[in-house]
Formats: sequence, C-alpha cells, structure tokens
Amino acid sequence: MSFAYKFLGVKVEQLKSINEYSALMTVVVTVGLVVVTAIYVVLTKRILLEYKKANEINTEAIKKQFRLQTMPHVYAELKYSTPDVVVFYVYNVGKMPAFDLDIYILGVYSEEDLSISSFKEKYMRGSYKKIHLQADDEGLYSVSDRIVCSLLPTSKRLKAELSFPTQSVSIEVLVQYREVMGDNFSQLYWFHFSDREGRYVIGSIEPKTIEPCNRIEMKLPEKEDVEAKNVPLEMIGVGKMSNGFKDFLVRWKDSVSSGLTTAPFRGVEEKCEIHDI
Repeated sequence: MSFAYKFLGVKVEQLKSINEYSALMTVVVTVGLVVVTAIYVVLTKRILLEYKKANEINTEAIKKQFRLQTMPHVYAELKYSTPDVVVFYVYNVGKMPAFDLDIYILGVYSEEDLSISSFKEKYMRGSYKKIHLQADDEGLYSVSDRIVCSLLPTSKRLKAELSFPTQSVSIEVLVQYREVMGDNFSQLYWFHFSDREGRYVIGSIEPKTIEPCNRIEMKLPEKEDVEAKNVPLEMIGVGKMSNGFKDFLVRWKDSVSSGLTTAPFRGVEEKCEIHDI
C-alpha cells in the first residue's frame, strides 16, 4: 500500500513538473511568436515604405519625362547692331508650341557713364524731361520695354527690335510663357555689354532648370499718372522668388517706359516677327 502511495506521489510530482514546464514553454513560444510577429510587422512596414518611396520616385520621373515631351523648350539671345539697335530673339526648339509669351525688358544705365540729368535732356521727350527718375544704391537706372506674343510655334523664333534711345551697360530680360496645359514658366536673362567684343554677352540665366512657377503680371498706371510722376507698377501673382527676380522687379518699378524717350516706338505686339529657325 505504501508502495502504491509512493508511486502515485512520484507520478503526481512528475505531472506537476510537466505542467509547469508546458506552461513555461507556452509562455516562451507565445513571447517568441509576439517577437516574430513584431519583426514581421516592422519589416513589412519598412518594405511598404520603401515601395511607396520608389513608386513616388518612378511617378515623378514619369511626370518629368512626360513634361519634357509635352512642354516647349524656349531660350533667348540678343544681337547687337548699333548703339540704338538691339534685336532680341526667342527660340522654341521643343515639340510643343509656347503660348501667351509676356516679356519684360530693362535697359540698365549707369550714372557714372551717363548722368540722369544728361539722359533726360538728351533722350526724354518734351514734357517727360521732368518725369521722376532715380538711380539705385549702385548708381543704376533703367528704361523699360515689353513684348507680347500669343503663340510661338515649334521650330520657330520670335524676332523683335528693342526700343532704347542709346546703348545701355546691360540688358535684363524676364521671359514668361505657358505650355498647352496652362502652366507658366519664367526665366531671367542678364546680358552685359562687352567693350572687348563690341556686343552684348550673356552674363547669367536664372533659374538654370525650368519648372512651373507663378506668373508675374504688371499692371500699367494710367497715362495721366505717368505724365505726373513715375508710378510704381502693381505686381500680381508674385510668390516666393529668388533675389535676382526681386532685384529685377524693383528696377522695373523704378524705370521709365521707352515710349517716353526718343527711341522709336514699335508697340508691344506689333514689333514681333515669327520666322523659321
């Protein structure tokens, strides 16, 4: 009898040990599964994020490639003939036409070379000699001109003779145009006169890479206001821009129109000619 009790006691103890071991193994396995599941979730999330990032990069690359195929490729240059004759060209070498071209041009003069009083006396018309014209901190002042063209087809160039009364130290040009979907593109060109070469040469282009951007619209003052004083122009749609663009707009606001000078008035739209490249 005592043997049976002993035997049964041993079995009970063994069963207790087995149950405790099983419970411990269950806990270990459960914790292991939780850890594996957590690792799987983290890795899966990382893979999904990498896939999303790669997909966004591919999508952006496709968009850029599509834009390159569907946007006009426009660039500009100046050709110098005589001190008062400068011809401006805009080329479209892309596969799509450029629409709604609006080009703002500044002939920049230096007081060191030609004082404002001398400029007014020699080159301003009649009563416009009394118009307000001031130089900036660098001693520069400007005469403004503008070109408007509704369409520049592919493989064509726009030709326009600029209206300035005499040779300037530099010419700044803001070229704006739209593509077929309506997005606007802008580039600022700076040409300076090289005495050594006897012509205007390109100094800088901004920005280097063309991307859609806000369009700059300048509202002209009324004629009677122009005759009274140089009214700052209202700039519409101006968003974030570089210092080069800001400086150009400040000079434009302080400039006088070439139409008030002795330069031949060639209009805004009328001066454009479209030719094959």
